[in-house]
Amino acid sequence: MLAGLLLAGCNDTVHDELQVQGPIGLVQAGDQQQLWVLHKQRMEHTVRFGGRGRGNSFYTRRDTYFHFDVQAFDPATVRPVWQQRVVTYSDPELKPGQRTPSRIVGSTVSGRLLGQDADLVWLLVAHLPYALDAATGEIVHDAASIERARPELAGLLPSEARFWGFDEGLVTTLADGRRIRLTGRGLELADYAPRQRAIEPVPMRPDGTLRIVPARPTVPIVRHVPRGANEWLGLYTDKEAADAASDDTGEHARYPYSIADEGPMARRSFRHVRLAPATRWDETFLQVAAVEPVPGSPVLLRGRFVRDAATDAALDPGNGDLLAWHRTRIDDAGRLALSRLGPDLQPRWQLELPFTDGGGELQVLTWRIGQQLVVHGQAQTTQVDARLRVPHLVSVSLDEGRFAAWNLEAGAPPGEPPAFPRND
Repeated sequence: MLAGLLLAGCNDTVHDELQVQGPIGLVQAGDQQQLWVLHKQRMEHTVRFGGRGRGNSFYTRRDTYFHFDVQAFDPATVRPVWQQRVVTYSDPELKPGQRTPSRIVGSTVSGRLLGQDADLVWLLVAHLPYALDAATGEIVHDAASIERARPELAGLLPSEARFWGFDEGLVTTLADGRRIRLTGRGLELADYAPRQRAIEPVPMRPDGTLRIVPARPTVPIVRHVPRGANEWLGLYTDKEAADAASDDTGEHARYPYSIADEGPMARRSFRHVRLAPATRWDETFLQVAAVEPVPGSPVLLRGRFVRDAATDAALDPGNGDLLAWHRTRIDDAGRLALSRLGPDLQPRWQLELPFTDGGGELQVLTWRIGQQLVVHGQAQTTQVDARLRVPHLVSVSLDEGRFAAWNLEAGAPPGEPPAFPRND
């Protein structure tokens, strides 16, 4: 009888790993910046009941929930500042004494951050919008409050995620086909027309013929840094350097990304690149005139400069230094390395980060925040026949060459136990 009393009402809760939803967002919270991560987590809650009295049986029911939470991270320490529950999906018809497991509701639901409008950050879970306070994470608006504030929209909010977007405010296509934008806490309503993108002028040659522009690579990389008038410092293999020097038409000087790329196993070293004017068919242009090795410079496996997404050029850490990505090995055991090099091209510091450097499928995203470089990437491992990818956040001090890291799947620093009970 005592055992039965102890078991009656006993509950167990286990969690799956966190699943990052959509892109990570850089949010301005007052005079501070934070990184926001929307994630989804499956939770299973086991309820045992019955067993009170002779002849009564024990029953076990497993209930499934899917939680969508936002976590805000300090960009310097990549540690959570706060966490806000946005919505939970579960079986709405679950009854307290029900013996059968709850229906699984929400397994296919996904979400994404949309954008920041002043002190609000909008996100989408399934087809439902939510606005959170940028400083506290408090939920300010949801679909119901939109309809309360704007009764003329009642019944017209779309039921598919593809009709929601963001452009300096929450943008949607209503059920009647109208496109609107809602801005501010008061949800000011206006008709919306997408901004016309600036059309770049068609490049022409002096003789009036069309200039052919080479296609940009899907994943942009930066392999050169300007060094004075008509000079570059480049990171190239011997084959890439030979291609760069073959520049009769000036295409490589004009479009450096058109220089051959030997791919993920390229062993690159530093080269002095000199540009010089040339004339061809009455057109004067710059061309790559010489590519010369820098004696004693390091060789970097898949070396390239850290790209500034705002300028599409190499990120400048200051003092004439350079920041270069490279990889430690060519296989899955390899990790992404970051080096800060002085003007003499010798490392001031070098870090091995918990990411796999895998090109297009395993890109790293960066944010420069003061003298911190925040990086989002994935660590890939192979178990049996499956490849597992675990997302991480890392914050690197550009001055000191130290970093802090956070495993976004485990909700804990790398190597530490998960922050929640796991269903292993």
